[in-house]
Amino acid sequence: MSYFIKKITIEHYRGLKNKQVLLLAEQNHATFIVGPNNSGKSLLGRIVRIFQYGLDGQVKNTMRFAAEKITDNDYYNLDTNKPIVIGFTIENTALTQYQDPKLNKLVKFKETEMIIQIHKSGKLYLGNICVGIDGIRSHEVTNTTNQSLDITFNPEFLSNFGINDEEVEKICNALYSILQGSILVFDPIRAFDRAGDDSLTVSGYELVNWLNETEHLSEKRTAKDKVKQYIEKQLHLDSPVAVSSNVNQKELIFTFSGNMELSSREVGTGYTMLYILLMELVRNRKLLIIIDEIESHLQPGLVREVMKVIKQIGNAQFIISTHSPIAIETATEEDYLYRAQKTDGVCSYSGFFKHVGSDPSGARIAREICNELGVIPGDVLLSNCVIWVEGPSEVFWLRTWIKTYSEYLVSQGKLNSYLLEGLHYSLLMTGGSTISHYSFEEDIISITDIEEDTLLKVLKVNPNPFVMIDSDRTNIGSQKYKRFIRIAKELNRQNKTHYLLKDSVVDNEMNIEHELDIIPNIWILAGRELENYTHPELMKNFYSQREKHPASKITGSSFVTDWDVYSNSEGAGRILENRGLNGVAAESGTIKHKDELARYIYNNFEVKHLLKQSIIPQPNSTMIDDLTKGLDKIIAYIKKVNYL
Repeated sequence: MSYFIKKITIEHYRGLKNKQVLLLAEQNHATFIVGPNNSGKSLLGRIVRIFQYGLDGQVKNTMRFAAEKITDNDYYNLDTNKPIVIGFTIENTALTQYQDPKLNKLVKFKETEMIIQIHKSGKLYLGNICVGIDGIRSHEVTNTTNQSLDITFNPEFLSNFGINDEEVEKICNALYSILQGSILVFDPIRAFDRAGDDSLTVSGYELVNWLNETEHLSEKRTAKDKVKQYIEKQLHLDSPVAVSSNVNQKELIFTFSGNMELSSREVGTGYTMLYILLMELVRNRKLLIIIDEIESHLQPGLVREVMKVIKQIGNAQFIISTHSPIAIETATEEDYLYRAQKTDGVCSYSGFFKHVGSDPSGARIAREICNELGVIPGDVLLSNCVIWVEGPSEVFWLRTWIKTYSEYLVSQGKLNSYLLEGLHYSLLMTGGSTISHYSFEEDIISITDIEEDTLLKVLKVNPNPFVMIDSDRTNIGSQKYKRFIRIAKELNRQNKTHYLLKDSVVDNEMNIEHELDIIPNIWILAGRELENYTHPELMKNFYSQREKHPASKITGSSFVTDWDVYSNSEGAGRILENRGLNGVAAESGTIKHKDELARYIYNNFEVKHLLKQSIIPQPNSTMIDDLTKGLDKIIAYIKKVNYL
């Protein structure tokens, strides 16, 4: 992992009363701060403007400097008796690139915390910066309330780390200068006429001026070419053949093919803001980039693609504040998510879902956030794909298969991040044969036209369905077979209108029964039913343990030498009874203990049970082939509709 800033803390700033801690995702990844308007999600982009002051390390230095832009309104509840405090925990390995001798003594330590305090002293707002290593601060600050600060250096800092008072001042000045040159802030609404003396915030006018300058022509050409490629190849938008600027009018001039020339006022706010964002990221080699409401002016699909693109540029850590569910769902396994809340006038940040281990509250918090944002299921369905299975036992099977197979693919470098149930997909039950009442077509029926046999419209629940069905020894021409074909045709027709899937369709539906593999969102098991896919080791252990129960009616496990139950015609229960295991087969031939076996599989299934020759007894190779083929199909579909 590679970091510039590991952690940011904020205290007593505007709505943030108590100390808030934000752990940042590593470079080329994003930390999302998610919340509704007025929840405090944008406060970080404001507080980092503390780096706008020009400190020369002499008269204006980090021990005492005037924070002229701070007002009483910046203190929580107007309480100026306590200082505003913001801390940055810096990964010291990142400091070696600056080759600054003043920082040499820090490099041997893992991290350095830089703490900025803003005190109101009399009528002045005075800032001080100290550093901390292993929880020990270089000095303490006392507000005299008489327009000055008293600095008391900590002798323990010198004795523990060998850094004296003079060196502390030089280190603080150097760190301030480094962060000042490493941070870039994008406000949600950027306008060319708002350029001011805030060197951290992008207004757009900076780009207008830069393009108008006659120096660095090679750098300009390189930046334009890179952005052109991003716009054309990855965002699939019309890219300009040339871009210039009109300083007097404060606008960009885009020239498109056919010599069509449009100003930034004419081409549209969304396109202009996108171009500014990409150009500033390419030409500014910043290490911490804060983007407030990245969704501003962009359509949902473009937000997804832009998030992918910006992570490819440079080596920055991104902080994204947003109230867009589309932006939230772009978060990967390496990204961090924080919820911004405001309760009784107090703002707070709490991490969820991605980086808090296996915290089960993550999905609940995600739904609460969507409620706070006013998001309804029609806006975003939280999970972007629904896998339809027959019943409760199938849910357990699919849940463990997807989880375990994803782990295997990640370990093999074939999948970039884990797939999360409740975000990337959900599992819903059809109730077995009641799937005959489900339709996967899009048509709308008036309530006055609904009849007794009108099929339920599954696409109203989620527009991205995946259907998994047991074959159940289905004969061609049977009602169940006809149902398979109907569902396959309905899915295929909808896929033709889905721009992500339109290249994976069967053109001639007369032959669809022979081309089911082409349809990306249906899996009809080659085996008779799910239980036929039980690994022989798991089946043996399950029934051997179950037979030992005092009330068990199962007998004969010691006589069974072959626990492979894969078949496309016989149920697993009938196969085992024919081999000497009694009391396990239902009348239909399936096993009696479907739910119990499903739970056992969920708790004991491992990657080795997906491989052909990893353990003895070895599984049926045909079964493993169909299982991994079906899981590959499911995972490919989930990835596609989630833009992963």
